[in-house]
Amino acid sequence: MDDMEESTFWETVTPAIDHEETVPSSSGERLFGLFFFLPVSIASAIGILFVIFNPDNSLKEQVGLCFISPCFALMPLALMSLFLQLMCSETIYISTEKGTIEKATTFWGKERHQETELINEVKLVDVYESRDEDTTHSISIKGNNAHGEKWSLDITRFHRPLYLSGKGSMDRFRISMIKTGERYGDMLGVEVKNNITLGHVSRNLRKEFDLD
Repeated sequence: MDDMEESTFWETVTPAIDHEETVPSSSGERLFGLFFFLPVSIASAIGILFVIFNPDNSLKEQVGLCFISPCFALMPLALMSLFLQLMCSETIYISTEKGTIEKATTFWGKERHQETELINEVKLVDVYESRDEDTTHSISIKGNNAHGEKWSLDITRFHRPLYLSGKGSMDRFRISMIKTGERYGDMLGVEVKNNITLGHVSRNLRKEFDLD
């Protein structure tokens, strides 16, 4: 079976259950954040301050720079935001008792962000791969609240343990995305929308993930 587009990849043993799962940042992400994004963001902030408060600037130049300084501040803030994303761990809680799905983001043991949605508002799990030159991938739980407003909970990072459990490849990456999406779809009892297409998957991957 060469064309795997219509295949079912995952059957969970315990659907609609309480679930807790944490995915920390990888060692590579932490190193990249500490030795690239953090120093670059600090250096850019210092550089911007030096430009604005340079004693060689005229009064007119300093006043003008103060007015446009918020624009300059966007770069170090963006770099710091990327640093925090790389250093954070994500935990998802599915509680049938409370009827909620909660995703918490922690930074060095301290919670810095939490999203909470209702299980009965969930409509589907979306596994997505963009078709443009800069290919991106995502897994999200999507739903509508009582007011009809759409919401989306990103769970992309939770495919990582499955992907890292074997030799890395693009096929393994895509399969881990699909399987993770279907795993959460089964737990929540909703359909999975998937636009990822697999072509010629190696025999080892077929055997490992029971694709035949």
